[in-house]
Amino acid sequence: MKGKKIKSSKKKETLKLLILCIILLILIVMTILSKYWVIGRTSTPSTSTVPLSSIVGNKSNQIIIITSPQNKTYRQSKLMLNVTCEGGCLWIKDRIDEGPEMTGCTKCYRYAIYNIEFEEGSHEIGVVARGYDGIEYQTKVVFAVFE
Repeated sequence: MKGKKIKSSKKKETLKLLILCIILLILIVMTILSKYWVIGRTSTPSTSTVPLSSIVGNKSNQIIIITSPQNKTYRQSKLMLNVTCEGGCLWIKDRIDEGPEMTGCTKCYRYAIYNIEFEEGSHEIGVVARGYDGIEYQTKVVFAVFE
């Protein structure tokens, strides 16, 4: 009688362990898939501005990745980036205030006053970064657009 109870409890423990392993495997697969597949993605273009990824540092040649499967058009007059660097948080303001010739990509030479559409690939924008101390830093932001 005692032998049967031991076998039964071992079967229950094995079954519980198997269920936990299956749940863990499902969570791992979902985590991996979530990095490559956006749930609820629509095929119609978005009319709102796609937010830019965060940038680390305010030095030249910083790389940011913009993933925009729906829309690659950004309103430059409203472009505001939050930048985290060693000296604290900076706000980067687009240089459209200084003239349209300062707004655009210095690699593909596309300029615009209000709207600029970036094709897939690498781009560079000249910006003004203003620190908490009020000092403005002129810098370039290099970024990539992927569809």
